[in-house]
Amino acid sequence: MQADNCPVQDIRARVPCRFWRGPVLEKARAALGMVLACRVGGIVQRGRIVEVEAYGGSDDPASHAFRRKTPRNTVMFGPGGVAYVYFIYGMHYCLNIVTGSQGEAAAILVRALEPLENITGRTDGPARLCAALGIDRQCNGLSLDSDTLWLETGDSPLPSHEIVQCPRIGINALSPAAQWPWRFLAKNSHHVSKPPCR
Repeated sequence: MQADNCPVQDIRARVPCRFWRGPVLEKARAALGMVLACRVGGIVQRGRIVEVEAYGGSDDPASHAFRRKTPRNTVMFGPGGVAYVYFIYGMHYCLNIVTGSQGEAAAILVRALEPLENITGRTDGPARLCAALGIDRQCNGLSLDSDTLWLETGDSPLPSHEIVQCPRIGINALSPAAQWPWRFLAKNSHHVSKPPCR
């Protein structure tokens, strides 16, 4: 039984947009264990975030915002707490959580979810989870506490011993950012897109 002086955490409480207006590496770790929710019609789908990658702005050669502001990456330059959705390989969408203050251009790529509610497709990869939840460019720039797309506290923050940190996937090996340990995974999750390198 819960003691009267120990409040029960509301795991479905929405994460306010202002939460994301901080350093991208700190917020990437905090995203693990949160629940991503998406409303399609009258159905709400939910999945626990088990894998993310952090991307900086002009200081990160692997970031879309590394060189300059463009029509594609404009959303990244706004304040944290909105969705940055981009199209890749002419067929897939990827969802990012914009972090930081106006002009910082940092974001967290959501790479994998553990399906919790009303999800039938695979979610072990950024393109797969967007397809399963019906996330596309219409979600680009959407506030992440909207009635269409939002984040819930879930069981975040995960304790440090439950988080694996390793290099990001698909970064050019010649890039100085190739070995930056900016990928974060929930330890022992069977829903990640790819096991961490040993």
